[in-house]
Amino acid sequence: YRLGFNPKKTNHKGYLILQCPFHKNGKEHTPSLNMHSISGHYRCHACGAKGGDILAFYRDITGKSFIDAAKELGAWENRI
Repeated sequence: YRLGFNPKKTNHKGYLILQCPFHKNGKEHTPSLNMHSISGHYRCHACGAKGGDILAFYRDITGKSFIDAAKELGAWENRI
């Protein structure tokens, strides 16, 4: 995973189960953030953090602008 998160498991509906980076410094004992493996939308059942896609997630954890976050995630790579 390009973001450096290691999902603990996946449920039967395609959601990755992760430690939430938005509370407890990402070191919670029981992972509480679900992220859909295709669409990227996410929600933490402990702190309520949520967003619509992987770009929103990355922007939320890094504080980057849309353009900077998109570039860091590989948008516009190898374009002429």
